[in-house]
Amino acid sequence: MESAKRSPDSAARIGQAPSVRERAAMFAALALDRFGRIVDCSAEAETMFRSPRDELLGRHVSALIPRLGNDGVIRDGQLDPQIHFLCHCGAPFQARRQDGEHFVSALSVSHLRTDGRDVIRVMIREVDDVREGRNSWCLD
Repeated sequence: MESAKRSPDSAARIGQAPSVRERAAMFAALALDRFGRIVDCSAEAETMFRSPRDELLGRHVSALIPRLGNDGVIRDGQLDPQIHFLCHCGAPFQARRQDGEHFVSALSVSHLRTDGRDVIRVMIREVDDVREGRNSWCLD
């Protein structure tokens, strides 16, 4: 997540909704600590969630993706197996923008360990409808 490499108009676009074509191609990236707090994010995450980086950092991921809960996404030193399974199956997750608007997303979650620290990488893609996400039972 090269936060320094941003398009010149990313700050101006945070409050604007991306076009359908842009949404289909957009993958937002979040880096979480082992407690689920956002420690880094991509410019695409700023656009997708319509929130500046400074407001995303330090927040718990459940503020954006409620299904990820407040329990943390690491259990016993490993990625929560239920979350990993749901992401692997392509289950849709409800996500929430800064302004409260909800949308359906598909997630890819991976657990990285660097310099003795646990980092969770969450890749988020907005999907047009629940059918694209295959299952609806994660939308709560």
